[in-house]
Amino acid sequence: MVIGLTTDSFASKKIHPIRPFTIRKEELERYIADNCRGASCMIEPLNDRFGSALDADFDAIIVSEETLPVAVEINNLRKEQKKKKVDIHQISCVLAEDGRWISSTRIFRGEIDVHGHLM
Repeated sequence: MVIGLTTDSFASKKIHPIRPFTIRKEELERYIADNCRGASCMIEPLNDRFGSALDADFDAIIVSEETLPVAVEINNLRKEQKKKKVDIHQISCVLAEDGRWISSTRIFRGEIDVHGHLM
């Protein structure tokens, strides 16, 4: 399994500060170690919206509602390159207590905490 993690330069497009890549990667590695026992995972730095999905041999890509259009674009570009299509699996974003998505922007604004509880 390959997990894409946004680099600092790519994440700099956010309207609020983002914790450094190294910290986010360490937290993700801890989460994987605690919750994905037996799974073989590689964390790939994402410098753009596609990462290695245009070139690497993937079977599937998992996206949120927000990033579904990027996955569709990836398949269109792969088709142009005569590469096999990847299966797209869309997950639902985790909702906060107010029924809206938990997001780093909302957490930064102080609307919710990291668990989606209203502040």
